[in-house]
Amino acid sequence: IENEANKKKNGSSGGASGSAEEDEDYTDDGDSDEALIREAADLAFEYNQISTSFLQRKLRLGYSRASRIVDSLEERGLISAADGSKPRKVILSREAWESSLNT
Repeated sequence: IENEANKKKNGSSGGASGSAEEDEDYTDDGDSDEALIREAADLAFEYNQISTSFLQRKLRLGYSRASRIVDSLEERGLISAADGSKPRKVILSREAWESSLNT
């Protein structure tokens, strides 16, 4: 009981805050991010659009990581720039995307 009281006092309840998912957002694992970027690109081609919240749901990511992936896809020219709260549109063909990965 004392341990639980200390956790609550320190703001740690073992709930959503401090979860492994949140900690995952702060890791800098380039290989893992590259795999997620490719997976996100596949989803973008499948649905012809993408958004941060869409990636959060489909790939079970936290906001920070999903947002970084969307930013990366935009920087690589796969998706359009942000237009308010609308999903981003795919602006590159799958063939062009795959050839850019091989160069």
